[in-house]
Amino acid sequence: MQYVILDSNIILSFPEILSRRLADLQLVVPFDVQLELMQAGSFGPASRTGSLSGLYRDAVKEGIIRTEPTIAKGELMRTHRMSAGDADVLATALDLKKEGKDILIATEDRPLRRLAEKNNLTVWGLEEVRAKALAGTTVPRLDVQARIVSRAQTRGLVLGLCLGVLVSGLVILVWHFFRDIVRTVPVWGTLIGIAFAGAGLFWCRGRWRFAYGVTETIVGLVIAVKVLWPSFDYATLDASSFLQILGGIYVMVRGQDNIGKSLQGTRFHAAWVKYSHEVSK
Repeated sequence: MQYVILDSNIILSFPEILSRRLADLQLVVPFDVQLELMQAGSFGPASRTGSLSGLYRDAVKEGIIRTEPTIAKGELMRTHRMSAGDADVLATALDLKKEGKDILIATEDRPLRRLAEKNNLTVWGLEEVRAKALAGTTVPRLDVQARIVSRAQTRGLVLGLCLGVLVSGLVILVWHFFRDIVRTVPVWGTLIGIAFAGAGLFWCRGRWRFAYGVTETIVGLVIAVKVLWPSFDYATLDASSFLQILGGIYVMVRGQDNIGKSLQGTRFHAAWVKYSHEVSK
């Protein structure tokens, strides 16, 4: 029997692994990885991933998943500056290896992969896990749950993109016609509108953080480009123009930061980490 220690990014990227019985393989989920799955978020009401925790619990009941607690992760976290989940994966693998068990780690995390290989542990990536899962036996009830999780996240991503583009367009229109709006609306009306806009965008960030991040990124790009558009006459640029470009770039960075945070707990986060190299702790 070979023991496969699963990192959270594998399960989030491929929830179907929780619905397959794999011959001669025991899937093991460390305690901190389990906590990450139980707290898995969403990036919009249409992508609620609460069903992932239900899928995980049912996989445990079916004997597909086994949870392993460990207390040896603290030293790994201090020495290698690892997240609790990554440290728990490596510590669990090392503990089981000491017991004489045949161990491999399944992860998409490059630092974790390097540390595992330094400790002479075999490492699988997502593609190896997918290939092995195809040879397994599907539990129909769990397979339906896994597909629901994947579809909900895809739907949330698409709706978030559409909402982000829509809100960005609205913001740009208000900016373009701002003088006309101010001339038409009384001063007190403008002040109330600004207050409501701030509250509305804050509400959007909390409920639709992915869409909010997309909006920030697009608006930041427009702020920076508007300095140059449509003439692109670099001779007219001055210090205030440079500050506006810098401000637009800053808004874009903040937008991408919100996008990255919104993708945590979804199957798209592993791909985002490859782009940003930012690992959540």
